[in-house]
Amino acid sequence: MKSSIITLLLLAASPAAADELRLAGKIKEVAGGPTGRAILVTADGDSHTLAAGVGILDTELRRLAGLSVAVHGEASEGRVLVHRYELLDDGLGGRPRLGLLAQLELEGKARLVFVDEHGLAELLPDGWTKKMGAHLGARIWIVGERAGGVFRPARFGVLRAAASKEATP
Repeated sequence: MKSSIITLLLLAASPAAADELRLAGKIKEVAGGPTGRAILVTADGDSHTLAAGVGILDTELRRLAGLSVAVHGEASEGRVLVHRYELLDDGLGGRPRLGLLAQLELEGKARLVFVDEHGLAELLPDGWTKKMGAHLGARIWIVGERAGGVFRPARFGVLRAAASKEATP
């Protein structure tokens, strides 16, 4: 037990954690080249070009356009190589949650469920199965509230298609 605690303390104090860059601001998509790019504009007006790190796609970063986020990563060749990000605001005062669309059978009927990054599952309205069924397994952001045992989305965005449907990393 003591060795586990010491290991955790050493990992927390490691230089990699101390060197990680954290920037917060609003994402904008800028046209140019074959696909465009994501730019993070901080509160002081500085712009930072974002590039995908391990486990994140450039398209995913561009699809965050309009949201306020905090990115964590490292400076690399004039860009910020993003290793992870947090959603801070949807631009209308809501705090987006990040997760996946999943499906379950409820009373003999297929229903969609939003499963957030902490494992909390929220049943989505019945109409969502028809509307969003093609996006099963997709990584999405969502803002809404729970009412009557069902999560009622107000706004959402598809960030990444299901793994089997994504063409390039």
